[in-house]
Amino acid sequence: MTAETLTGDRAASAVQPAKNSMSGVVQAAFGTYAVASTAWEAGDIFKLCKLPAGALVIGGMYHGGDFDTNATETADMDMGWADNGGASETITTADGITYTNMEAGAADANGFVNSGVLVGDGITELLIASANLRPFPMVTGPIYFSRETTVQAEVIAAQATGAAATLYVVVYYVVIG
Repeated sequence: MTAETLTGDRAASAVQPAKNSMSGVVQAAFGTYAVASTAWEAGDIFKLCKLPAGALVIGGMYHGGDFDTNATETADMDMGWADNGGASETITTADGITYTNMEAGAADANGFVNSGVLVGDGITELLIASANLRPFPMVTGPIYFSRETTVQAEVIAAQATGAAATLYVVVYYVVIG
């Protein structure tokens, strides 16, 4: 089979990303995709939600069920964004910090999370077994998107034994301007 691009409801072309007039107020974009039990293919893309123009991402996470039920899991899915066409556009905030559109507008499959293998093992007192959770580390600080941008997951490695589960993402951002 050939890798596919699959679009969740919150990333559909008719959906407008949330953006209100309250500059600096933390907002959230979110999306889901019900993944069938059929095996993923490396290169599959799941479009999940959209960020509005001027979004400065300050954090987020993705989570889902146990996508790979094999004793030796191989499923690997990263979280990033699609090309937004914003090139190297910048904005300078009131505190004097200048932010440049991420990656000069180019797509980045693991810009938010390079997940590694999704094992679905529980983490005592944090996460039940058969679940996966990956926070956005944001080690280099906030990420600016000058134009509307689609948040998407990309399959790096297929599952050893595919299982149906739902993929969820939430992205926290403020709108600059």
